[in-house]
Amino acid sequence: MIWESGPWRTQLIKDARWLKKFSKGKKEPSEDSLFKFEQKIFLSAYSIRKLLEAKKIPDLISNSSIGVSLALRLNTTIHHYNWHRIDHHFDLSNTHRESRKLGFFCNQIIHSNIFIEGEDTKGVMGFWVASKRNQEKGLFFCSLIDWVACMNLIANSVVVESHYNRDSDTGEERFILK
Repeated sequence: MIWESGPWRTQLIKDARWLKKFSKGKKEPSEDSLFKFEQKIFLSAYSIRKLLEAKKIPDLISNSSIGVSLALRLNTTIHHYNWHRIDHHFDLSNTHRESRKLGFFCNQIIHSNIFIEGEDTKGVMGFWVASKRNQEKGLFFCSLIDWVACMNLIANSVVVESHYNRDSDTGEERFILK
């Protein structure tokens, strides 16, 4: 559990700034910068999930969703040596927008079997991701603009009031965080 959330929030803000700057890069990303990009996405997903689990984020924010695009799975076999061929395994030309809960999407990143940066002529615009469990359904694309906004939202959302109770019959805990 996280006791003091300040350092986690501060790091999220720093990483969000780096990702925003990285997305505006004018030149081909280096191997080192692609490593840092991947690392910051993974660590930010982990940090967000830990802040959510530790009840350090107000309910209104922790129950919110992030907009992603979903590319449906084609009838192929994904294995260790071809997972990176996303254009072969997923219908990338026919994606549709949907919203996913923050916790669910963070788990997609943390438990990803497929993770690839999404580039176009302007540079890295986001990332494609699917966990082992969900790759049979489809592949998610999240824009860097949306992910950075999510990071900043989480980093700047502080619980100012909380209520807790435990059901005496079931033992179920209930938290209300504002």
